[in-house]
Amino acid sequence: MRRDLALNALGSALKVFVIGWLIRVAGQQMSVAAFGLFLLARRLADTGATLLQAGTAATLMRFLPIHAREPGARRYLLLVALGWSVITTVGVGVICVTLGPKLGRWMFPDAAEQGKLLVYTAALTIAGILTFQALATTLGQRHIVRANLIGLLAGGGFGLMYLLVTGQQESPLPALGVQAAGSAVASLAFLGFYLKGAWSSVPLSGKRPLDFREMFIEYGLPRTIVGFMDAGLLLLGPWLIRDRVDLAGYLLAALVIFRVAQAAIQPVAQLAFVVTAEFVGQSHSAGISSGVRLIVGAVLHLGTVGLAFLVPWAGFLVVLWLGPGPVSRGVMQLYIPLLFGLLPYTLFRGLKGVVEADSVRPLNLISLGASAAGLVLVFFAVSRVRSQEDAVVAALNVAFVLAGGLSLVWLRDRLPAIRYLGLAHLLVLVLVVFSTNWWLAQNATAPRLAIGLLLTAMATAFMVGYGRSRFLNDCRSFLTGGAG
Repeated sequence: MRRDLALNALGSALKVFVIGWLIRVAGQQMSVAAFGLFLLARRLADTGATLLQAGTAATLMRFLPIHAREPGARRYLLLVALGWSVITTVGVGVICVTLGPKLGRWMFPDAAEQGKLLVYTAALTIAGILTFQALATTLGQRHIVRANLIGLLAGGGFGLMYLLVTGQQESPLPALGVQAAGSAVASLAFLGFYLKGAWSSVPLSGKRPLDFREMFIEYGLPRTIVGFMDAGLLLLGPWLIRDRVDLAGYLLAALVIFRVAQAAIQPVAQLAFVVTAEFVGQSHSAGISSGVRLIVGAVLHLGTVGLAFLVPWAGFLVVLWLGPGPVSRGVMQLYIPLLFGLLPYTLFRGLKGVVEADSVRPLNLISLGASAAGLVLVFFAVSRVRSQEDAVVAALNVAFVLAGGLSLVWLRDRLPAIRYLGLAHLLVLVLVVFSTNWWLAQNATAPRLAIGLLLTAMATAFMVGYGRSRFLNDCRSFLTGGAG
């Protein structure tokens, strides 16, 4: 399992790198308006695919391993998922034909090519559905490298290659089209490979009866709502300001830092979910509480140390990433204040799986619903007295605090005592990391940034190795294989 987690962590890091590179190249080759539309269409397609795949990905990931030795059952699962993709494609096509002009004006009010943008976004959405299913199939078969290859290409690899080859772009449409076509073809190729492997004369029922209702309706479909609202939380802010497509693009680029946080915490979150689920199955309450304490401590330490490093270098990192120009200036005005929501958001991402495994109630859905409602209310309240930039930043920070705070509320009976966390050691580390990087950033250069990163890593490793607190003792025990 730890090998799989390590490969997943590497794959997530590579995917974030490709997305960051894609945003940099797009910002340099497109006008500000085209850049904003490009990022908005990508985010809309990703969120739409999360909803329209209707839980087929979750069903494949859950039930393909269960029926691993039953080719007929695997064939049935894959055919149902692909059948749903065909139905969705037809439905989306009909909507684009009948309601295209109205939907285009509603979704992209500031765009010149509203109808075409809608069609390309719809195509990217369909490709996203196939990508979700291909990812679930490969992960369900424990083919981690293949899954990460799909994620890398479909997450932006095809679009990046197109932009690097062709150069300057007047419109976002060609890059969106290449990304959609490449993702769809690659995903269908992987799904076809697995379907061919499952094609045999074995009857569909296999060794156990296959219940469509249980697998796709009762298991897969409810998980669609949580996944959609999770993806939608990072879309809602840009969506509220879509009439200012330049500002929406800057915000979507700034929110990449939250994708980085998600990638960083993903291995810890996955392991916490698996361990918690095992303890729940064993009715091992003490084990669940121990897992919660460990992940809360890990998120608190990683998040605060990360912020102590990021804040002094924030402006330099944005320019280093996007290059000098209007895009980096626009992103910077949103990126720096959004850093304050990073810690609670990371806490929500880290505890999400534990909350789901620990309770049968839809607590994550409540957290996301409250966060979305808070975001909308704060945005409209603040926009009455301040600019849209201030309103959307305040609204997003409130949403992230609500999501992270409610996760703690749901697990309040399992939270560690303050003394468990060793906050004195953490405070010393944060002060050392912040002051060192603040001094280095006064004359910011890439070598000084690398020195700051190296010193931060060394200081963190020293604390983990030699710090004295119950959390650090548990952390060392886990890392050396003495726990879990």
